[in-house]
Amino acid sequence: MAGIILNDEKILLVSRKYGSDKGKWCIPCGKVDTGETLENAVIREVLEETHLTTKVIKQIHQVEKIHPTGVPYQGTWFLMAYVSGELYADDDADEAEYFALNALPELAFPDDAYVINQCLS
Repeated sequence: MAGIILNDEKILLVSRKYGSDKGKWCIPCGKVDTGETLENAVIREVLEETHLTTKVIKQIHQVEKIHPTGVPYQGTWFLMAYVSGELYADDDADEAEYFALNALPELAFPDDAYVINQCLS
């Protein structure tokens, strides 16, 4: 699941610190821990990667498919509201920055591009 935080026509993205997509940008995201709801997981992941406390406004997109590695994948994107905190990258994010929706960096995940282009326009 991923948390979309907007601020003055800009979207918060984080650059990936690890893996084959290292250095590419994405919507703050992560996996659901055992016993955790999707909403609690996205709030936790955003906090871990950006140090921002947020709350869920609404779910805006969901997809189920097979990842290129062959593993089943389910992605859920939530629109989030900023509550408190000072932005800085941590955990598995190398950088955290707001980008204009019409001037995005190279994105790590095609699903993020779809959500940004289709669901937020």
